[in-house]
Amino acid sequence: MAFQDEMKQMFLRVAAGETEPKEWETWWNSNLFKLAEMLTQGDLRRMMPAYWRSNYAWMAKTQDAVAYYFHAQGRPVKTSGYYEEKAQEEDPRDRQNIMETYHRKTAFARKPWEEYLEKQAQAKKQQQEMLNEKIAKQEQERSRLARAWISERQMAKAFNAYDASVMTETVAGGDSLFD
Repeated sequence: MAFQDEMKQMFLRVAAGETEPKEWETWWNSNLFKLAEMLTQGDLRRMMPAYWRSNYAWMAKTQDAVAYYFHAQGRPVKTSGYYEEKAQEEDPRDRQNIMETYHRKTAFARKPWEEYLEKQAQAKKQQQEMLNEKIAKQEQERSRLARAWISERQMAKAFNAYDASVMTETVAGGDSLFD
């Protein structure tokens, strides 16, 4: 009966938020066989799931399971918000650690990928420059052809004007230039 009292005292400490995750994990693992005899499989899995990790978020889940255990026995207990608060503080640190680990693990692949993207950007820039040069040459050629066409039209108009003036003189004066 002594272990049952120890177990309930530890559960009450968890409900009150007085047990740290490492302490809980150590106590649980050292008493696993005794706990298996005293608790149902459902209680065991609720308090310490197979994927349980030693952090405050998991302690909050364990605390809920302990509260459920006491509630099922008809002796509800009040739980503290300590684990939830600590989990909220722990979350940004965990995210930061996860991101640092990710960057460390992907650094070998990231460098070639960044080089590839840089080369692609340079190639695209070169293609755009070549396209701009081609457009500029086409614009110059169009401009040159337009000037040539305008020049030809002006020469044709001048020739027609000269021809018309010669014809007008010939008709008016009767003298022919070809005599």
